[in-house]
Amino acid sequence: MSAKRSYHSPLREQAAVQTRERIMDCAAELFAERGYGRVTVADIAAAAGVSPKTVFASVGSKSDLLDRIVDRGVGASGHEEAVRRILGENTPAAVLDVLASGTRAGNETHFRVHQVIHKALPVHENGEALWRRATEAYREALAAAARRLHRLTPRPVLTEQETADALWFWFGPSSWRTLVVDNGWSWPAAEAFLRRTAAATLYAGSSGDADSGGGPGPGRRLSPRHRSSPRTRSRPRYGAGTPPRPARTSRCRRRGCASSTGRTRTTGRPRSPAPSARDAA
Repeated sequence: MSAKRSYHSPLREQAAVQTRERIMDCAAELFAERGYGRVTVADIAAAAGVSPKTVFASVGSKSDLLDRIVDRGVGASGHEEAVRRILGENTPAAVLDVLASGTRAGNETHFRVHQVIHKALPVHENGEALWRRATEAYREALAAAARRLHRLTPRPVLTEQETADALWFWFGPSSWRTLVVDNGWSWPAAEAFLRRTAAATLYAGSSGDADSGGGPGPGRRLSPRHRSSPRTRSRPRYGAGTPPRPARTSRCRRRGCASSTGRTRTTGRPRSPAPSARDAA
């Protein structure tokens, strides 16, 4: 008796892939609009035009759907290409340009995926693992950028680890969301602001910044007086940009008295001389 041959249909496999993609697209849209906790498998099936059984058979549970959406977003973010571009740049200004434009493109293009993750974190059964899954490659790319900056001249005033943390603070998804979503900034305005803030902070006190390429030579560190800290911050002096110190008025000028030259200074209306005894008679 001959063995039963397996049936292989390319058209059926292609249809299955299209169904799975449609289910994931509908799930991502619902998660971003309503929130992960307010969407059911039945809602996803109705939006995709399939049965709930098909959703489970094609993708899995709702949690599996979320993981697939996150993995697809990470794969399409282009972080590997961004790291290659960063490692190929030879000036701090160029590295920061790639960082600003690259992270903006990733956050803007995959904004829906970031919305899905943001709304799922408070209610997901393992939010910490979800966040790590979504941002691990992102943070690795920024750490590579920090290493590259510390091999160029001028070097940042922070340590390499501090630079990586600061880049995450400026160019991570939270900063983009704060400016664009919470405060209504445009994407170009947010990009310019974050790029400018990063350059001003990383190269504060340097004789050349990340735009000009000047500053300390290789291996040199900025002296403590170039760093902004409470201990080294000088007191404000009166000069340009500060109101003038009010002129002091001595008691002699206010009351009128004999100065060191013997002259009498008077203020206001002069007094009449006192009458003598002859005048009284």
